Amino acid sequence: MSSSPTSRRLLTRSLVRRSAAVGGASLLLTLAACSASTSGGAASSASKPTDLSTTAVVTTDAVTTAPKAAASSAPATTASATTAPAATTAAPTTTAKPGPATTVAPVAGSAVQSSAPGSGVTSVSVPSTVEEYFVLYMKPNPALPLELPVSVTMGKAGSTVLTDNRTQLPQDRYRVATFQVSAPGDIDGDGIDDVKEMADPVGMNPLNPAKALKASDGAVIIPDRATYEAMSYQGNDVSRDAYLAGQEFMKFWIVNANTDHPAVYFMNTNTWKAHPMFASSIGLPGGRAQGTMRGDVVWDPAAIGVDGKPGTYRFAFQENDALPFADVSVAFELLSANMPFLTNNLMYFPLPQAAMPQYLAKDKPQYDDSRVPVLIKKG
Repeated sequence: MSSSPTSRRLLTRSLVRRSAAVGGASLLLTLAACSASTSGGAASSASKPTDLSTTAVVTTDAVTTAPKAAASSAPATTASATTAPAATTAAPTTTAKPGPATTVAPVAGSAVQSSAPGSGVTSVSVPSTVEEYFVLYMKPNPALPLELPVSVTMGKAGSTVLTDNRTQLPQDRYRVATFQVSAPGDIDGDGIDDVKEMADPVGMNPLNPAKALKASDGAVIIPDRATYEAMSYQGNDVSRDAYLAGQEFMKFWIVNANTDHPAVYFMNTNTWKAHPMFASSIGLPGGRAQGTMRGDVVWDPAAIGVDGKPGTYRFAFQENDALPFADVSVAFELLSANMPFLTNNLMYFPLPQAAMPQYLAKDKPQYDDSRVPVLIKKG
């Protein structure tokens, strides 16, 4: 693969912002830098839910209160025609927390270079009861309107901590929606309520509208390392994907990435080595439709991860794909949210034929100013 200069990362620092919550209830978001761990530990399927969007009113002053805003609701518009209940949203108070220090991951031997944001992960503390559950939303790209649900957590008595297990971002990139367990929403718009999907954390996924699969075909969530191992393949039967020979890898297929409800299918790569065969088997449209991204997630034990330790998961797209940063950042958030056992341990691996030129010539500054870590190998 072609050589590339070491990428350096700029780290996003927490902002001190305060605002009032919707409907008079306040939520406290503490965007704190927590220790990240490496591989190994865990998270959930599809009609358009209530419009949960509200605009957080924030200032950079230590104490400023925003006016109250009413939660909005809208009927579902997709085929199943269900209407999710309105959720309470909040533009919460934040306490002053310094962001992680700027770091550059060291070289593993002479083969691997990586650049990544700091290893602090988002921590969001909300007042809560056991009758509630919470959805953490984030914007992958501050220049675009797309907002993705990245975690869903059942409430505890007193307070509940929410996290997306990834590097913290400024407060205005996040939003929290509160639902009642007795009147659950359908955040992925698949017609199945969130509570029902949370009750089946292996076969269903409230963050992913992809239809449930037989284990022999694939999965809609990878909750733990054991599931990744069950879905991954390691050997030399890699067809045209010579760069994957000998690697432990699991292929994925993302569809509808250009909509409010993108779906992620993790392929059982022991059964399906090629994307077209998998798609034909489960009834996905083939080809390169808009909003479709195909690739693989490799476990690379030699690469240096975000935390500076050996061993990280890396994702790449097909060899001729030169996807722009806006698409890659969405894929990063979708894969991370649906592989919740990863704690700041997934990196983008631009392949040399098309993705690396795109990264170097056009997109590197955007990666440097994001939380999408990039892994570059020399060889």
